[in-house]
Amino acid sequence: MKKGWERKKLKDILTVQNGYAFNSKCFNPTNGIPLIRIRSLKRGVETETRYEGDYDGKFIVNAGDLLIGMDGEFGCYEWKGEPSLLNQRVCRLQGFSDELTPKFLFYGVNDYLKAIEDVTGYTTVKHLSSKQILGIEFPVPPLAEQQRIVQRLESLQAETQRLAAIYERKLAALEDLKRSLLHQAFNGEL
Repeated sequence: MKKGWERKKLKDILTVQNGYAFNSKCFNPTNGIPLIRIRSLKRGVETETRYEGDYDGKFIVNAGDLLIGMDGEFGCYEWKGEPSLLNQRVCRLQGFSDELTPKFLFYGVNDYLKAIEDVTGYTTVKHLSSKQILGIEFPVPPLAEQQRIVQRLESLQAETQRLAAIYERKLAALEDLKRSLLHQAFNGEL
């Protein structure tokens, strides 16, 4: 950790909102408001389940909210989809203090969650608690440093996505060339 950076427990700089146990009788694939379940987190933009029933608006998740899956594989994800409901065993990080940039936490917290996952015993599925999340001691550099790090990471991520798109186009062109050569070879055109 760099000089001038503090380490603080997350409970001192944010809050955790646990999801609600919505009535599964109101779940369906097409009608109602989307419902965020653990399986929805990795995609971060859509959900296979909708909820058609009464709910409290405090459980509505919006794009940009940070969510953590609390069963199986522990990870923090940024929701990028439409407003959706926060289901049980998924929690939202919120109430950030002025000394912590949410995106800085987003980029750094997964290593801490993985460390918890690695030492968590289980019979069928590993479980994470809000108390464990709030107990994480996280580095909190000055805000300017957090913002600089976030900007750099986002720049590198954009470059990685650009290069991945080029790679996919080249790979597709290579497959097209291979098919064309095989076609020509089998038709005696080579």
